[in-house]
This record gives sequence, structure tokens and C-alpha cells, in this order.
Amino acid sequence: MIIEWNAHMFSSDTGRYPFHPDAAYVPGPEHRSPDPLADYLQRMDAEGIDRAVLVHPEPYGDDHRLALACVALRPDLFRTTALFYPKDLAAPEKLERLLAENPGVIVAHRFHAHEGKRTYLDSFSDETARSLWEVAGAAGIVNELHIDSSYARQVEVLVRDSPSYPVLIDHLAEAKYGSAPGFGDVVALSKYPNVYMKLSGPAC
Repeated sequence: MIIEWNAHMFSSDTGRYPFHPDAAYVPGPEHRSPDPLADYLQRMDAEGIDRAVLVHPEPYGDDHRLALACVALRPDLFRTTALFYPKDLAAPEKLERLLAENPGVIVAHRFHAHEGKRTYLDSFSDETARSLWEVAGAAGIVNELHIDSSYARQVEVLVRDSPSYPVLIDHLAEAKYGSAPGFGDVVALSKYPNVYMKLSGPAC
């Protein structure tokens, strides 16, 4: 079975699904669709994808309505992820509520902290970031990390302190940023059995 954990849904109906005012980027019109789920189902057929985790994308911020609507249409095929802002003191409570309202639907909470996206998170040692980590781990969902190597040592502290919580590193930890020696801190995380890395773009 092939499960893709990568696709973003972007709707051309920005009235119903507006982009967040603090979004790090806004997708161009060519990436938006009147029916993004139908488009993705075609891709699944073409590529032989059996199931998918629809990754809730940054431009929608902490508004998860589009991804949840897509999963609701085909719960047999899809799950999704969550995103909340670590600088929002209410974020851990919001994540708990979202998980309670959508049992079994959300499989990860995603942190963004890399070059160009540093406004989301100052440090993984911040109280709210640690609380989000704990809420996700205690709920049995993945702590998904879109980070670069400069955050790897901070992450290692959390990984070491919570060995039963699964951790997934996105996009090869953005190896294009930073230095090769610095990336050694990312590679060092491989010694922890609960840490996984997502391979990106194998078809490219």
C-alpha cells in the first residue's frame, strides 16, 4: 500500500476558505482549484496512491476547515494534520479541542521553524511550543517538524524527554539552508527510534 503524506489542498473559493493574514506565503491562482479534492483523486489514480494524509497548509493558518471538509468527503481514503501557532498562548487548548471534535481524523500537529518561516516559533523550549508537543504526543499523534538544522538540538531535548512520542521531520529538514556540519545535528536525531524523516520529491 502506498500512503502519500504530502499533498496540500488549495481552494479557489477564497470567500469560503480565506488565507490567514499572517500566512508566510499565499499560493498563486495556478495552485488553487474549485475542487482540489477531485484533482487530487485523479493524481492518486495516475500515481497508484492508495491513501493519503492531506497536509493542512500554512496559508490557512489555524483555520482547518478546508482540509477537514476534504477528509469528510472521503474518510475511507484520507486523514489530515493540524497547525497552531506556538506564539498563541491558547494554541494547546485549541489543539485539544480540534482533536476532540474530530476523533481519528488528525494524525499530526505540524511545527514550522526554518529559514523564511521563523516568525512562527522562536524556540522549542518556549512554554507554548512544549505544551503543543505534549498535547500531540499524549493524544497519540505525530509531532511533525518542518525545521532546518538550526533547530535540531532544541528538538533533541524534547525527543529525549518523550521517547514514546513519534516525531516526523519534513522535507529532509530543509537541507538547502544552513551548513553541512550543522546538518550533522539533524543526522544525530537518527539514533532515536521514535524519529522518522520524510523523503520528498522521489519522482523528481
